[in-house]
Amino acid sequence: MSLCVQLYRFGRQAWCRSHIQRIVVNQYSQVRRYQHTVHSKTSEYESSLFVSGVHQDDTLLLSLDLDIEAMLQDLDSNIHARRHASWNSDNIRQFKDNCKRFVEMRAKLKNIEDDQKNTTLAFKSIKEKEQNLTMTKEKADQERTHLREKGRQLKNQHTSIMDEYFTLEQAVFIRALQIPNHLHIDTPTEDEVKILDKCGSSENVKVSSEKLKKILKKCVKFSNVGQKSYYLMSDAALKEQELIIRLSSELKSSGFTHMVCPEIFKTVPVEGSGIVPPGPEEIYNLEIQDVNKEKTHILPYKEYIRGTSVLSFLAYFTRHVLTSEDLPKKFFTVGRSYDTAQQSNSLPGLYGASQNICAEVAALSGNITQNEAMYHDLQEMLWSSLSNLDIPARMVLVPAHSLHCSERRRTEVQFWSPNLQQYIQVGSLSCYGDYFSRRLMYRQNAKPLKEPVSESSLVYTIHGRWTNITRLVALHLEYSCQPIGAV
Repeated sequence: MSLCVQLYRFGRQAWCRSHIQRIVVNQYSQVRRYQHTVHSKTSEYESSLFVSGVHQDDTLLLSLDLDIEAMLQDLDSNIHARRHASWNSDNIRQFKDNCKRFVEMRAKLKNIEDDQKNTTLAFKSIKEKEQNLTMTKEKADQERTHLREKGRQLKNQHTSIMDEYFTLEQAVFIRALQIPNHLHIDTPTEDEVKILDKCGSSENVKVSSEKLKKILKKCVKFSNVGQKSYYLMSDAALKEQELIIRLSSELKSSGFTHMVCPEIFKTVPVEGSGIVPPGPEEIYNLEIQDVNKEKTHILPYKEYIRGTSVLSFLAYFTRHVLTSEDLPKKFFTVGRSYDTAQQSNSLPGLYGASQNICAEVAALSGNITQNEAMYHDLQEMLWSSLSNLDIPARMVLVPAHSLHCSERRRTEVQFWSPNLQQYIQVGSLSCYGDYFSRRLMYRQNAKPLKEPVSESSLVYTIHGRWTNITRLVALHLEYSCQPIGAV
């Protein structure tokens, strides 16, 4: 029996006895669901992407398209390779059991629904026979009485198992939202990065410590309030502007569309990006006034500040239907990015700053083949752009345990820091497949204004932190301090 449980809801609609909505779910049809008056024990939903049918509120914006059958196929190996802390063998076993029970429950409810349909058809058949004089009135009344009793029994059966169905539905889909993306076949599963290319030699690179101190004192002012905050001055400020202009020009000439994006985001794109639930370890949460306190149930309504990031593009494409012939499409933006203390790591100076100026790119493709070709081209373009700076660098594939749960694979371009004696990530490129498209309901269609959304197909996404300009400025300051005659 297939365990594929796709839920595709375009907008949230209340369910009641007079209104039945049917949703195609792979081999199964969504069973008939009535609106219940059962209320959750909590005042807020667990997720902004999924709300169980037990709730009455007509507020959910998205329709999930989660292929749980495919998730289950590589769940064990995926979790093991990623060393995912929130999943263990007991969690996996429980999730698989819930999926199996949920599919069985769906089949049971569908059988009841089919019997209810057949009962309705039987009523119509009796009426036709009466009109054609092929059944007497007494016989017809007996048949109707029997069918009414059968209908009441079916209704009672349906009602008796709906609470369990909704409980299982909640458990399955909330947990499914936390399953990491499928790993790409090229993603290393060992501990170390896989080196794809390299240029320059880091062995003979030396910097003058005294000269570096003087330049930093002249060009960088760290805040007296927060050690991660900084001001660029003199040559450093000019270098930052020069890099912004140069990178923007390169990306425009390579066919990227320039975007100016917001820095603050609502819960939906944040959770859709794989930050579930949005927590302080991954993103800054802004305190806002709750305007829905009088409601029994409200969607998680919060705002988060991330700045220039993958969210810049996801927020734009959420609930979009793109024209298939326009794909692939490429976009870029340049702005300030805000990383939490856990993300900015413990590197000193500008390398560990929590606020960085970054150039970010995104590419959308219509199928997996197009997506693979686009990733290869962008990877080569990224390496070509950054490896000609006369700084020792390497391009590497990041191992599975270092990936974000939304990433299938990630390529990084790292530069050698002679002061820190280690490689520092400056650019990166990540492949997400259809992960975002399934969660945030952006799809493609040949004729989006004429054909129904249900006939649309998935979109494949690539995102890259093309260049961390702040770190590149820091490297520029370091390499400007090489002794005279150094290579």
